[in-house]
Amino acid sequence: MISPDEAAQAILDSYSEQVDILKGTVIGTATENLCLARIPQNAGQTKIPDCVTEGIPHGGDIQQLVTYAFADRAFDADIALQNSGGVRVDVTPGDYTVADAYSLLPFANTIYNLEMTGTEIKASLEEGLGNILDAGGSSGAYPYAAYLRWDVDMTAAAGSRFSNLEFREKGTDTWVPFDMNRTYTVAANSFMASGGDGYATLKAVVADGRGVDTYIDYAQGFIDYIEQDLAGTIARVPVTDYSTQGFTPPAG
Repeated sequence: MISPDEAAQAILDSYSEQVDILKGTVIGTATENLCLARIPQNAGQTKIPDCVTEGIPHGGDIQQLVTYAFADRAFDADIALQNSGGVRVDVTPGDYTVADAYSLLPFANTIYNLEMTGTEIKASLEEGLGNILDAGGSSGAYPYAAYLRWDVDMTAAAGSRFSNLEFREKGTDTWVPFDMNRTYTVAANSFMASGGDGYATLKAVVADGRGVDTYIDYAQGFIDYIEQDLAGTIARVPVTDYSTQGFTPPAG
């Protein structure tokens, strides 16, 4: 048996104590349940009975909040896209800590800003859903967006599942028709930007030199959003700001 060096162990112990203190740091308070749901109308992911009882018509409350956090903390972004499987747990009322944020967003992702046309953004949405319906991929590919909303028909053919796309400029309350010809700055996590979950167009945009890694850790971005943008109050976004407004599930 090898005995640890006492001086080195003392240094490690001091860092471990600091980590424990940081993990327990309260960054905000959740005022209500924020349900986890990968896909609208499917409460299979949530651990909160009330979420099952209430139903999840527009998808996960916490996925939606996280997506707005990324859009706002990426600063230059007009829109954010987030795959539902990148968000891992429900949020229940009470104190919310740094450790909770890293349990919610446990992967080593950073946020990319990508310059994309409206046509490319819609193609990306279709790819995420197609990865589930056509490629047998994980339901975690289902897309959520901030400042962009739509209707989804999962019975429709590939390429025509998203309709009625609308966009809202930051700082306004008005939703307008989404412009397929406009170039938008889109925030997305590095997993998606590398083509994960079938998001081939995002990967192509990065390869084309139109993507920049902000090096913002996505969990830290969420922490900063809670503390600096929400003043510590964690709650659902308004129903009108959910990305999925209308939803038709698969036949059968």
